[in-house]
Amino acid sequence: MQDFNQFLVNDLGLSQTTASAITGGLMGIAGGPMGVIVGAGMGAATNELMETHEARRLVKNIAYFLHDTTGMDLRTAYTVASATVAAGIASIPMAARGVYNKLVPFDVTWAKGGAAVGREPGAPPVKGANTISFARRSPNPNSWWDEGGRISRAANEAPAVNAVAGLHDMFQIGLDRLGNALGVGTTLGWTLNVPGMPVAAAITYAGLVAYSYGQVGMYVVGSTRTSQE
Repeated sequence: MQDFNQFLVNDLGLSQTTASAITGGLMGIAGGPMGVIVGAGMGAATNELMETHEARRLVKNIAYFLHDTTGMDLRTAYTVASATVAAGIASIPMAARGVYNKLVPFDVTWAKGGAAVGREPGAPPVKGANTISFARRSPNPNSWWDEGGRISRAANEAPAVNAVAGLHDMFQIGLDRLGNALGVGTTLGWTLNVPGMPVAAAITYAGLVAYSYGQVGMYVVGSTRTSQE
């Protein structure tokens, strides 16, 4: 695929971003439509990050380090350094999914939650249930701010928002425990409630990339086994 990528850039005159998206999409074709979308997105996203000033500087530093310490010629050193940094960028989604799975008692998912269920204060989110907004012992569907309430049900229709809420809930539980240990009660949790939302979203959606790749991989394996039987 690397040769094909270079053909798209050098011979057809496509940008590296476009070529990476096409290459990633082709690599994902075996996994069906989701494989194409995720493969293309990851190819383009990785390349975009590789074009940043920070990534270029990191590649340069690694390349010169290899050149100075091993005697490797600079061209080869740059190739090795570029591959190393690209692999690191591509591993970010897997790391994000690992963080999510360590904190939340269920895997990251695009699916929306079902009906809200009653939870005691400090109890973790329930797999498959609506976890958006404030947990209550007795969910009220007519409330505005509770789990299973009006705003909660509306937000639940957006892909993966329920998964984001599950991670955010675990943030709040941890902050409340820390606040109690420090003698400030729920003040810490309330203070960092809103700032924690974009952090939870970033980790969740990054983890969903790895989750989607896993689903594609299982589809490919299943299809291969079926065709061989």
